[in-house]
Amino acid sequence: MKDKGILINWNVQKGYGFIDCESYEDDVFIHMSALEHMVRKPSVGDVIFFDRLLDSNGKGRAEYATIKGVETKPHGGFAGNKNIPVINGNGRNSRPGVVLIIMGLVSVLYLYQTFSPEPLPISMPGTVKEFIKKEVSPTKLDNADFICHGKQHCSQMTSCKEAKFYLKNCPNVMIDGDADGIPCERKLCGY
Repeated sequence: MKDKGILINWNVQKGYGFIDCESYEDDVFIHMSALEHMVRKPSVGDVIFFDRLLDSNGKGRAEYATIKGVETKPHGGFAGNKNIPVINGNGRNSRPGVVLIIMGLVSVLYLYQTFSPEPLPISMPGTVKEFIKKEVSPTKLDNADFICHGKQHCSQMTSCKEAKFYLKNCPNVMIDGDADGIPCERKLCGY
């Protein structure tokens, strides 16, 4: 969780200042680099949200800071770096939480609709239904008596007619070893 304080001193020429924060006994040093992603420079009296890190001398400094109520730049600085989260004006991470919640709800709804004996009465657009039927359901093609149902080898076929249907209409079959267009030559369709 971000610390919150008030900027009590700012040296415009040198680009640094100090934050008064109730969480720490001493004022916290802040450099302009911690705010380079903000659309404006800080002013004395601004509320600053920040992470306090210790420097090599053991002194605390503010990093990953934002100014309350001030937008971040769309590109460059920390806002352009996808590894650092964008922080909104109240010091909270605004993107990942909402996205994760939406993804979780969609996943739960999908699983419920898929595996529940009594799914919710939610209508899907026709194009989605057609896509699901194509991708999930076994297909019956060419008005044949057969359905593509996952068979791949001659040993799984019951007749030459079925083998020909599978060779013509079904993916991932291994029933025409010599690629001459005649399936299961040794077992079913021997000529």
